[in-house]
Amino acid sequence: MKLAGALLLAATIAVAVWSLTHDYHPVSRDGCINVGVAGSLGGQLVHACGANARALCASERGRRDVTALLILPACREAGIETGARNARG
Repeated sequence: MKLAGALLLAATIAVAVWSLTHDYHPVSRDGCINVGVAGSLGGQLVHACGANARALCASERGRRDVTALLILPACREAGIETGARNARG
């Protein structure tokens, strides 16, 4: 019984360490965007590449909601020009 408890504890610690150090989402780069946003059922991953990514980035341009504020930096990281300007122009 002690051995089973020790194995369960070791497995729990291993899973906890892995989950704290593992990157769940790939980074945005090379024309692909990957960003976690709030969805109707919790968090969701937005992933788009190429023309789809450019269209998504263009649709978020000029918006100031939370989703746009997450997607637009991912567009820049992916090398997609959003055309967004700062408040001073």
